[in-house]
Amino acid sequence: MIEQGVNLVKMVFMLQSTLGYKQYFIESVDEVKLYILLELIMDFQRTQDWIHEFDLAVQSGVNPRNGLRKMYKYINEKNDFPDYMISY
Repeated sequence: MIEQGVNLVKMVFMLQSTLGYKQYFIESVDEVKLYILLELIMDFQRTQDWIHEFDLAVQSGVNPRNGLRKMYKYINEKNDFPDYMISY
């Protein structure tokens, strides 16, 4: 069931990407929504959007998991994504 929800989120993201990709998410926890959004942005290899969305989330009070913080540091230093999403 969760996998279907994630697939639906990804489909909505792709459909809404030209209009703004933050509007529609099924997940209820802000940090989980951030993780899914950042994963999707990573799929499109958009480092500046990734950093921007991470910063906005932190400013609005979201507390990203440690793995996302490590990715933030990596992306800031290398202006590129790691080979895989750090999720822990």
